[in-house]
Amino acid sequence: MFLKDDHAQGRGLIFSIEQVTIDGDKATVSGGCYAAGLSASGNIYTVERRPDGRWKVTGDALPWIS
Repeated sequence: MFLKDDHAQGRGLIFSIEQVTIDGDKATVSGGCYAAGLSASGNIYTVERRPDGRWKVTGDALPWIS
């Protein structure tokens, strides 16, 4: 989902989440970022739930970049 901000005048950074797959205390999150029409990337993050219940990113793959 992308949001439009008329005041930003095309400048900004948009992060997106496409899909989240959770398997116990591990999850895979696919998404990416878009930087003001100058660049974009697709990312696949691996996250793990810590004993205190918080999630931490433990891996980041970059399948594409533009």
